[in-house]
Amino acid sequence: MSLRMLMSHTAGLGVHGFADYLPGEPLPTLLQTLDGIAPAKNKPVRLIHAPGERGDYSGGGVMVEQQVLEDASGQPLDALARTQVFAPLHMQRSRFTTPPDTLDNIAKAHDGDGAPTALPRGWQTFPEAGASGLWTSANDLAAFVAALTNSYRAPGGFLPQPIAIDMMTEVSPSWHGLGPRLDGSGATRIFHHGGSNDSYRAWIEGYLDSGDGLVILTNGENGAELTTEIRNALSDALGRGVNPPVRPVALDLRAPAYADYAGVFEQDRNVPMAHRRALADIFDIPALQVKVADGQVRVGVAGRTQDGHVLPLAPNRFVSPDIDGLQIEFHRDAWGKVNALSVVHGEARAYYVRK
Repeated sequence: MSLRMLMSHTAGLGVHGFADYLPGEPLPTLLQTLDGIAPAKNKPVRLIHAPGERGDYSGGGVMVEQQVLEDASGQPLDALARTQVFAPLHMQRSRFTTPPDTLDNIAKAHDGDGAPTALPRGWQTFPEAGASGLWTSANDLAAFVAALTNSYRAPGGFLPQPIAIDMMTEVSPSWHGLGPRLDGSGATRIFHHGGSNDSYRAWIEGYLDSGDGLVILTNGENGAELTTEIRNALSDALGRGVNPPVRPVALDLRAPAYADYAGVFEQDRNVPMAHRRALADIFDIPALQVKVADGQVRVGVAGRTQDGHVLPLAPNRFVSPDIDGLQIEFHRDAWGKVNALSVVHGEARAYYVRK
């Protein structure tokens, strides 16, 4: 296992993310978090895949990164970040330590109904600093995004350009580079990353060709829905062809031609992980059940009753309104039979064969 693997989420470690802590709850140390020992709420951070085998997001791996940095530097993460990142980029409102309870200038947490939560203080604590404990502002985070983008585009930036280019190159079989997720090419080449705590949702995105970028911070459990709408609007305003609108087409799905989409399709595990990319993490489903009825195509996990309506983009291609960007493509062979389907998410592709 290497630092490169940890940064790209290919190290094979588990623990996707962490629960937050309400005011007054005891907080774990870094070692207690890594070992899953109370008061930590997570399972131990341990190998669940062979290192380098697949991309699988691991907040636990980020905590191993934090331990490595603190051991190598002899400093806590906040002090190291302040010297190496916050001060040079003038990020004056950023910290990896818990703000004092008396601080008033802070975005208070809200639950799924929009009501204040984590009372009486009004916000949770995030002791897993490296994975979920950055307190910052939109201006500070924008300075960070700009520094990464500028370092990539020209020499003399915050990072040496060769390091920035390496950072913005996928580490196979992940869709992450050395930290950020990556998509697109040419004018649509972007890096991005989301943040998700119990009552906060965030998004950063940088356009590597043009130097544009965006930061979205929300302080509610349902913030992801708002973040998506803001990102869509900003993407349209920038006009770079990133995240274009997807518009379904009108098809009569009651026609006999669509009946043979129905069936059970099993994932072909021989497809290389480098092609499955993010799907190996966010959509690692062994078998899919497709139903065609009442003018709809519905897709779900085989053996379960719950499924989702997918909308047509073409006679053989459908989009999920529930999972952002996920598409289903049916494959009809030379004899006119549907023998397989692909699940597509950005540049990731998984292949399913009819059972």
